[in-house]
Amino acid sequence: MRDLPPPPPIPDHACPRCGHRHDAYTSLGADDQVVEPGALALCIGCGALSVFDDGMRPRPLTAGEAFALMTSDRWPEIEVAQEALQALRAEREG
Repeated sequence: MRDLPPPPPIPDHACPRCGHRHDAYTSLGADDQVVEPGALALCIGCGALSVFDDGMRPRPLTAGEAFALMTSDRWPEIEVAQEALQALRAEREG
């Protein structure tokens, strides 16, 4: 397992889908180390995708953003992360 730097702090916020509280960010890959408005967020509570707004709070993706993401080269990586999160939640509930 590779050593990762600690996640950068972000304002305390809730997932726009499930309301799960978040106060940190961890990247999916080496290209995502910078947290800035427009960065993609994956909720650890429900697996929903959102985008950080100018205040660094997640907002739902627009239909256009969702389509662009699902047709991008990053989509398989995102699906793997969502599936791993779903398996972890099932294991914890199991």
